[in-house]
Amino acid sequence: MTHVDDASADDIDDTRAQRRYGEIIAVFQIGRVKVVQRYACIRRDQFEFTTSTPFPPAFREYLSSRGVVRGTDILYTLDVPHEFQLTVAPNARRAVFVPRLSTELKWQKNVVTEIVSALDATLLLG
Repeated sequence: MTHVDDASADDIDDTRAQRRYGEIIAVFQIGRVKVVQRYACIRRDQFEFTTSTPFPPAFREYLSSRGVVRGTDILYTLDVPHEFQLTVAPNARRAVFVPRLSTELKWQKNVVTEIVSALDATLLLG
């Protein structure tokens, strides 16, 4: 994991400073999963994943391999200290990824891509 604790304001893209909270930065698809990337602050973005079908139990099992998953089958979270929190509502077909401020923007998107790819793989398995 890469951190930005020592980064200066000059290291961050100047256009980010002009964005507003919640502004959509990008919308993209990975397999059957739609991802909406929103501006959260100068150092992080928020990512929302949605699908047309409920998330399968295998996705929760995958997340458990990354850390401790807490909650119920209706709503659960994966909290990885110093990295991110992922809140999942599987029956609502929605998850929200919120990275920690200490992580780099590129790292954030790479982790999202990895998790969403795993979600898509579990969807294919049914």
